[in-house]
Amino acid sequence: SRANSSIDFDDNAKARFGTDADLSIYHDGSNAMIDNNTGNLNIQSDGTIYFTNAAGSEVYVQLSNNGAVQLRYDNSEKLVTKTDGVTITGECAATSFAGDGSALSGVGGENDITSCLFI
Repeated sequence: SRANSSIDFDDNAKARFGTDADLSIYHDGSNAMIDNNTGNLNIQSDGTIYFTNAAGSEVYVQLSNNGAVQLRYDNSEKLVTKTDGVTITGECAATSFAGDGSALSGVGGENDITSCLFI
């Protein structure tokens, strides 16, 4: 059967899917919930997937089909995947880095950091 208009559910009333109600979608009075109790939760699209604010005016995450993944802060790209790695815009802070750093590029100057560190 088909619904030709809205189906309204009260808070905590669940739309349940699967023989054992493995997937449910509901609103608990404060938050919207997608609850998957079996296997993976796959979100599939032939196009781009966006995670946005309720108005759709600010993108938090953008997942492009056969392309980049973008993480944004205040609608501004901060981390973007690309074919040969990632681009980080702004400050990058970490508690540690792996590797010896000998392949770093673009950090030269009068006191080239790679020359100082890897003599």
